[in-house]
Amino acid sequence: MIQLGIGAICISFAPIFVKLIDLSPTLIGFYRCFFAAVLLLPWIIFRGLKKKEDSSFLYSSNQKKLFLFLSGASLFFAMDLFVWHRSVVYAGAGVGTILANTQVFYLSLFGFIFLKERPKPRFWLGVVLGFFGLFFLIQFYQKDWVGERFHEGVMFGLITGIAYASFILTLRFAERGREAVETTQKLFHLSLMTSLVLIPIVLTEGPWQWPEGNDWFWVLGLAALPQALGWVLITKGLAKVSAGMGGLILLLQPVLATGMGSLFFNERLTYIQLLGAILTLFGIFLGSHRASK
Repeated sequence: MIQLGIGAICISFAPIFVKLIDLSPTLIGFYRCFFAAVLLLPWIIFRGLKKKEDSSFLYSSNQKKLFLFLSGASLFFAMDLFVWHRSVVYAGAGVGTILANTQVFYLSLFGFIFLKERPKPRFWLGVVLGFFGLFFLIQFYQKDWVGERFHEGVMFGLITGIAYASFILTLRFAERGREAVETTQKLFHLSLMTSLVLIPIVLTEGPWQWPEGNDWFWVLGLAALPQALGWVLITKGLAKVSAGMGGLILLLQPVLATGMGSLFFNERLTYIQLLGAILTLFGIFLGSHRASK
């Protein structure tokens, strides 16, 4: 639980770093994943030498399915970062992060379609509460701090939920029967492949830009804290706690992101928005419980 909580705190800083970096949202996604892979590589090499294993496990004959699933997950994760970073920039750190966590609803829907899982009654209650919460959160915003692209950011946030759910579902298939492969190894290859996917998108958006001044600090912080350390802790922690407890602890991310957005960027929510945020988060918690088969 402590491990999972620290991981949730780490990833709650992601939208803060994104808003601080003066680069395009897509380019931020590239640097986030590329430098995370660079930071994870020494640890993978060290562990490989210590265990006397071949670190190029993805190219062995018995790991072809893992490579395919991680490739698919990297495509969805690239889509996730593309839309979510824009949601954070346009709609705010708190709103963008809350919208991204609606992935639990889409994940249950995907489970129903592809895995024949039947959502529990509490899931449908969560959907209703989440719907009303999102309505309050989106409709009753303060116009003095949001920009003209707020509703565009909301749209990107809702799409993020779909991309995020697709990423998690694909990653689950990659995890099945492959527990012997370390989390850091899978995260390294996922981050590296995601950065490669984002390169052509960055090039179509305009000339390549390098971080300047303080942007280097924020970029490296984004790669190290949320992308590398945060996701390693969360992936390992989720395997050791119940689904309900995991969902509850992970709600630290949108709660802390909303608080830091208000503190650092003056993203003040109205009382009705706060009510909407609470309803949405509670709905997300209810929806995070596993469905029955």
